[in-house]
Order: sequence, then C-alpha cells, then structure tokens
Amino acid sequence: MANDNKETKQNRSMFLYTALIFAVALVLIIIAFFGQKNIRELRTSTAQAVPTAAATKSPEEKKTREPDELALTANALADAQKENTELKAELNTYKSLALAYQKAEAGETAEAEAMLSEIDTQALTEEQKILYDQTEKVIKKGKEQ
Repeated sequence: MANDNKETKQNRSMFLYTALIFAVALVLIIIAFFGQKNIRELRTSTAQAVPTAAATKSPEEKKTREPDELALTANALADAQKENTELKAELNTYKSLALAYQKAEAGETAEAEAMLSEIDTQALTEEQKILYDQTEKVIKKGKEQ
C-alpha cells in the first residue's frame, strides 16, 4: 500500500511537471507569434516611411534581403556622421591656422596671435603643428621688425 501511494505521488509529480512544461511552451509560442507579427509591421511601416532603392525591388528580392540590413545601414550612417564631424573640426582648424598665417604675413601680428591662442595645440596633427610653428615664426619676425 505504501508503495502504491509513493507511485501515485510520483505520477502526480510527473504530470505536474509535464503540464508546467506544456504551459511554458504555449506561452513561448504565443510570445514568438506576436513578436514576429510586430517585427513584420515595423518593417512595413519603415519601408513606407523611407522610400529608397529597396522600395523599387521586387517582392522576391525583398524576401531575400537580410533582416539586419536596416541595422547595418543605421550603423554605417552613425559612423559616417561621426567621421563627418571630425573632418569638419579638422577643416576648421586648418582654416584658422591658414588665416592666422595670412594675417601674420600681412603684418597683423596681434590678430594672428589672438587666433593662435584660440587653437588647442594638443589636438593638432603633425601637419597642423608645422603650420602652427611656421605661423609663430612669422609672428616673431613681424615683431622684430
């Protein structure tokens, strides 16, 4: 009798574990279904909001497109914007250095010195340092005369 009672408890326990696993599986299937549906809706709304070359592709080509293409494009855009900002800052530094050099050559040493004092010498590249040093030499020559 004790053995029978032990087996029924084990059977009940196995039944509960099986029911629990089944319930978790159902919940996961439902979550996956709605997640996939949401992703599909986001892709269609994004494709409608941003007409690009992808909009001119045939439906078969759209199906074969990699799902991460939009993420890769967004990352490439962020990298390009960062590089663009860095290049603009470098160009502005070159412009300031060139203008300071031009003013120093024209004899406007006070203005050239003021422009050089605004430039961060620690952030200069090797080429920019050469132009900076040449401008300082021209300013010194202008002061001596």
